[in-house]
Parts: sequence; structure tokens; C-alpha cells
Amino acid sequence: MGDPLAPLRREVRRLARRSDETTRLHRLSMVLLLEAGVAPREAARWFGTGERTLRRWRAVYRSDGAAALASLPVTGRPCRLSPAQRRALARDLASPPARFGYGAPAWTGALVQDWLQVRFRVRLSLRQCQRLLRELAAGP
Repeated sequence: MGDPLAPLRREVRRLARRSDETTRLHRLSMVLLLEAGVAPREAARWFGTGERTLRRWRAVYRSDGAAALASLPVTGRPCRLSPAQRRALARDLASPPARFGYGAPAWTGALVQDWLQVRFRVRLSLRQCQRLLRELAAGP
């Protein structure tokens, strides 16, 4: 059986990336856990943040203080979809796939993958499309 906390973990990660303020709050919360004695491996497992990232945030906090965490760049590959394309895709996913000519009753990662290619000429992996579907289905 899957992890019953996985949906909550995904929601925490999604909200943490919502704005600079929530990103800073997430980083501070993670550092607080580490400073309180939670092992980086355990905190990383709880929230899906890499151990090395957590250790780096703690080092920045210890050397430069809480304000320095806000100025750290957000790492990772940027999304290939623009914010406008993500909003348009979210609107599309609110409708059944049949509206766009698909015979399936519900959106799947494979359908999203095909639809992105058709609508925006953007090619993403199936895994990325599954993740995107979960993120956008969770709502704003």
C-alpha cells in the first residue's frame, strides 16, 4: 500500500513553491526542525526535500541568519510551461478530456502529455505530466 501521507506531503511542497514568502517559510521550518534535533534524513523523508539541500539551508542559517535563506535562489530545472500556459492547462484539465477529442473519461498523465504536445508544442516526460496533473488537480 502507498504512503497515506503522500498527498499531504505533495500539498506542502506545492504550497511551499507558491510564492517567495511561502518558500522562505518552508526553508525556515525545515531549519527549525534540524535545529530542534530532527535528523536531516528524517526531515528530508517527511517533506521530500533533499538532505543536501536541508544541510545547505542550515549552514546558511548558521552563518548568515534567517534573512539569508530568503535570498537563496530556487534551484531545479525551470518548468517548460510559462505561467500563462500552466493557467490555460489548469482550465483545460477542469473539463473532461472528451471536450478535446479524447475518448477517456478522465485525464491521465499520458493524455496530458499528448495534449501539451498538441496545444503548446511542448514535450514533457510521462512522469512530469503525471506530476503536473496532480499539482494542477489540487487547485490554486
